[in-house]
Amino acid sequence: MPCRSFGKLAFAFAACTTLCLSLSANGQNTALAFTGGSGQLFPNYTAGWTFALSQTISVESLGWFDAGSNGFASSHTVGIFTLPTSGNGTLLTSASVTTTDSLRDGFRYKSITPFTLTAGNYVVAGTTGNDLFQAFCTNVTTGSEITFGQGRFIGPNSGSLAFPNRPSDRGIAYFGSNFRYSVVPAPSALAAFLIGTVPGIGMLLRRRRK
Repeated sequence: MPCRSFGKLAFAFAACTTLCLSLSANGQNTALAFTGGSGQLFPNYTAGWTFALSQTISVESLGWFDAGSNGFASSHTVGIFTLPTSGNGTLLTSASVTTTDSLRDGFRYKSITPFTLTAGNYVVAGTTGNDLFQAFCTNVTTGSEITFGQGRFIGPNSGSLAFPNRPSDRGIAYFGSNFRYSVVPAPSALAAFLIGTVPGIGMLLRRRRK
C-alpha cells in the first residue's frame, strides 16, 4: 500500500475513533444545583435524594457539599442505590469524598471508575459526618436527563453508608450528596454515525485496489 493511501486510511480510522469517543463521553454534567438553603448538622446520618433517570448515563465522580468551601471535619462516603417500590435498595457504586478532593460549585468530588446507570429510579446519598449540609433550598435544578424526587435520610446512629428509607422533613431535601456524569448516546445515534462514516473508509479501500 502506498504511504499516502495508508496515511489517509489511518487518519480516517483515528477520526472515527475520536468521534465515537466524543459521542460516548461528551463532557461531564452536574446532577443537581441549588441556591439558598440553611446549614444543618446531624452527625451519624445518611442523607440524600431520589431521582428518576430518563436515559443511560455514565457516572464519573461522586461528591459531597463543602459548606464554606474550607474543607471537611471528616470524610463522607457517597453512593448511588437502586430505588425499589418497597424495601431497601441495592448499593451500586460508592466512594469516600475527602477534603483533598477537587472543589467545584460548592461540592468536593471523588473520581470513580465510570459506572453506567440505565433509565430508572435511584437514590444518591452520603454519610453526614460532622459537617453541615443544606436544607430549605430554593431554585433546585438538575441535568435534563434527571428529575428530582424527594429528600431521604436514615439515622441517627448510622455512621456508615446505609439506604435512606425515610422521607425528608426539612424542606425540599437534604443536599449533601451529588454526582457528575456524561450522557451515553442511544444505539440509534451511534448507528447513524457509523452509517455516515464507514462508507468513507470503504471508498479509501476501493481507491487503493484501483
